[in-house]
Amino acid sequence: MHMPKTTVFKAYFHRPHSQICTLAFDRTFETISEFRIPFTFQSGYPKLVGSCNGILCFTDFFTSKSKDVYLWNPSIRKFKRLPNTCLTQLSNVALGFGNDSLNNDYKVVRISLTHAEPMLPPEAEVYLLSSDSWKRIELGISRRPNVLAYYFNDTLTFPLVSGHLHWMIEMIEEGGAQEGRFTFMILSFDVNSEKFKELPLPDDEGNCISKCLTSFKEKLALIKFESCVPPHSMLLCSIWLMREYSVFDSWNKLCVVPVESYPNFIGFTKYGLLLVR
Repeated sequence: MHMPKTTVFKAYFHRPHSQICTLAFDRTFETISEFRIPFTFQSGYPKLVGSCNGILCFTDFFTSKSKDVYLWNPSIRKFKRLPNTCLTQLSNVALGFGNDSLNNDYKVVRISLTHAEPMLPPEAEVYLLSSDSWKRIELGISRRPNVLAYYFNDTLTFPLVSGHLHWMIEMIEEGGAQEGRFTFMILSFDVNSEKFKELPLPDDEGNCISKCLTSFKEKLALIKFESCVPPHSMLLCSIWLMREYSVFDSWNKLCVVPVESYPNFIGFTKYGLLLVR
């Protein structure tokens, strides 16, 4: 498991020592290695896009419009800056990083959802390490007419599961007495075929406040926060698992944990331990 050492809270008080903390995948976490990141970003704070087979992908933490993306292999001490984007707008951007197992290649995906008026269709591109170039790809999902705005939920690193990258997208919908209500969707990208599709979410229960995606033992997992019934002020954190990929009926609720406030999740280890910062 990899994570930037400097947290957002610390960032307001001092400049970071551009490092990354690597926690070994064991049960005790006794092995901790630190590596200094050999490149910098405009804000000074790197954001981990994802990791795959020992290769890490970074972009700028605070600047969603940043064009700078780096691939870095700490074990051989080599890195490369990716070429500039071929997208025309970078107003609401999310990235993903994964391995193309069919072609033995690595790919970075960039998606841009604009908030400008008029609402323009979303854009997407994919970078291939083998050719060291970006190419435009079709997102294949049209805008919904009743949606006022789209936002990427990047609470956790977007997970790579079953050869697919996944993004949680929050949508503000209009209409009736519930004008401005939030709805959610999972956008999936097949790294091999370079095709997008929408995955089903489990049925909402209670008063859902927020959701985020992660992976649990190589399966897609969903973390949901719901408010308790008054007078209780606690939050209910439920963890769902998609036991069979892309099958709606395979969503299964693993557990529900009461929490006092939003915990700062890092993710699950390969042994199923949930790490909280």
